[in-house]
Amino acid sequence: MLVARWGRRAMSTGGFHFPSPRSLQSLVKLDELEKEAPDAIRRIWNDYHDDKTDAMGRVLTQNEFRTLVDRAKKCAFFVFPVYRVNKDTNEEGYFTVLSQFQDKCFLLTTLDAYRENPAQAPPCLTVSIFDDLVSSKELALIRGDVANLLDKDEASKLLDSLIQRYVNDAHYSTVESFNLKPQEFSFDAYLEECKKLNSS
Repeated sequence: MLVARWGRRAMSTGGFHFPSPRSLQSLVKLDELEKEAPDAIRRIWNDYHDDKTDAMGRVLTQNEFRTLVDRAKKCAFFVFPVYRVNKDTNEEGYFTVLSQFQDKCFLLTTLDAYRENPAQAPPCLTVSIFDDLVSSKELALIRGDVANLLDKDEASKLLDSLIQRYVNDAHYSTVESFNLKPQEFSFDAYLEECKKLNSS
């Protein structure tokens, strides 16, 4: 119930902000990319991000993109546990990250930082959604920029979890409960589900 009460309070705040790439043109030569076939665009986008330590790329179909954005507009907030193993004790623990959708961007910060000061909470990951190629290639390009706290592997898992929670019907029901029916959201049950997914 603690998370449920917090969820209602969180959605009434102004949220947090972070400068991220605002246009696909600022990252790639868009006119050249538009000449490529969809499969080639997927490969180019993924290859472009493979060697980067602070960014990763994903590609969504047109339907996945529309599902993601439509659902994120209705349910802008969600929480994700990030698991870590203590190198000294080998014990596993986690901290909680909050995501907030704004326009075509998800901002993610630690729940602790958000509780302390929502307007000043520094994002640890920002996820930009580029729809420039949706009409011509039926693809949307996703870019995750790692700001701090997370390494690329953690950020990559977090990005995949975020996409899955909004695009997959079964997983989206949890996001919906968190935002629209907080009295039905159980953080403990959600955490157990995440642990099972994390270990599989």
